[in-house]
Amino acid sequence: MTLSEELLWRGFVGQSTFGNIAELDDKRWTFYHGFDASADSQTVGNLAAMMFDKVLLRHSHSAILLAGGATTLIGDPGGKDKERELQDEKAIKHNVENAQKQIQRILGSKVKVVNNLDWLKDVRLLPFLRDVGKHFGMSSLVQRDYIAQRINDPNTGISFAEFSYTLLQGYDYLHLYDKFGCTLQLGGSDQWGNCLSGVELIRRVRGAQAHIITMPLIIDKTSGKKFGKSEDGAIWLDEVRTRALMF
Repeated sequence: MTLSEELLWRGFVGQSTFGNIAELDDKRWTFYHGFDASADSQTVGNLAAMMFDKVLLRHSHSAILLAGGATTLIGDPGGKDKERELQDEKAIKHNVENAQKQIQRILGSKVKVVNNLDWLKDVRLLPFLRDVGKHFGMSSLVQRDYIAQRINDPNTGISFAEFSYTLLQGYDYLHLYDKFGCTLQLGGSDQWGNCLSGVELIRRVRGAQAHIITMPLIIDKTSGKKFGKSEDGAIWLDEVRTRALMF
């Protein structure tokens, strides 16, 4: 099978910026996939995402796996109906290290693993607002489903910190485009809006085309929620945490 045929057959294609998913088969891609560091282990939902990555790796494409050491400090509002609790830098550093070990254990040591704290920690506020923020219209941002839902809920709302998350993720894509020639981002369907920020930014700043493919989330049929790190009954990849759950 071609790459596009296998992805469709395995059910990995949800939303996409491609007019025809078969366009994937026309070239070799450098792609990236982000994993948050909000816990000291990845979950079965993240494992499904890594299987998504494995398909592209088998078809000889190049992978960049991003552990969100910086963005986890802010909190991702995507797929959440309330503000995340902020964690300290020491805990997130530990989580990033564990995420990198699990990613390389599953995908192999040849996969490039990066931490967005390495470049975001040096970004200055005023240049960021001038060079990145000016390319995002408020009207389009507030219409994104996950932001609109939070803004319109009087009981939760959304902080400026979480609202700015999508700009940081867009900047990540631009950085990886500039440094590694990355033109494809993979993610879960709850990340569609955040992924679009990178595509927009690359088009506006570099005049180049970049793409996204999101996969359907792994859903707990009982609760109707995804198998995420912050959900009750999360199934962890760490053998100690999984054993504690089972016994």
